[in-house]
Amino acid sequence: MRQFHNDRQWRQQKEKSSGYTLIEVMLVLSVMFMVLPLVFLKSATLHEHQGLKSFELQIQNLVYLAQFTAIAEERKVVLHFNKSDRVVTVQTDIFHEIYRLPIPPGVDINENTHSLTIQFNYKGSVDQAGSIIFQSAHYAYKLTFLIGQGRFYVEAI
Repeated sequence: MRQFHNDRQWRQQKEKSSGYTLIEVMLVLSVMFMVLPLVFLKSATLHEHQGLKSFELQIQNLVYLAQFTAIAEERKVVLHFNKSDRVVTVQTDIFHEIYRLPIPPGVDINENTHSLTIQFNYKGSVDQAGSIIFQSAHYAYKLTFLIGQGRFYVEAI
């Protein structure tokens, strides 16, 4: 074991031995650069899921808006998914649009067992049962309408 004659020699020796070598720094950086793309990939799919979930909640609110308007005004209300213009509209007739919601990029809407036009009668019920599917690259939701009393539900598929 080396002995130091004074405090100054001890400090100089300590300063020489402190710090990281170039190999240690390169090793840490290489591990970080291997893990970083995995983090970005996971955050991208999470962002996609949150966007689709937000759109699904907005569609639920539009269904409630259409039902309440049909009951309050005692008239037929139409919820229409327009794939070509990429919008969802709520209308009381062909010229009176109540609300317009743009379909986010990356989200596709497909008819499953129901057409893309849902009509609510004056009681807020639909005349035809069926389902519509919203999907993105990795996630999908199914909006299902039931006959009677305007019941519907949304489920992840």
